[in-house]
Amino acid sequence: MSSLLRTGSLLAMLLLAGCAGYSAARDMSPEEIAAKSDEWVCDRLRTFAYKGRLPDAWADASALRGLDSCVIEGVKRRSQDDAADKKRPLSCNLSGSVPPPECW
Repeated sequence: MSSLLRTGSLLAMLLLAGCAGYSAARDMSPEEIAAKSDEWVCDRLRTFAYKGRLPDAWADASALRGLDSCVIEGVKRRSQDDAADKKRPLSCNLSGSVPPPECW
């Protein structure tokens, strides 16, 4: 159980760090985006598409670099997660100290 706790803690820290990077990336200029690698840009495009908020500068970068597939991947992932959320029992949406296993 301690490895599960460590994994959860690490995941939470990564998510928080990712949120800070996400906000900074949102405010990047087209020139700053152009200086980044395709892989880095693709990761951000997936995240923006997943969240449903693709800034104009990022949409332009996607088109210029031919990275529209990254946006499509983000949208597909969101659709999959939404479908999985709909399959979870209603009790999973209730706050509690320990969610039942079917909610994980």
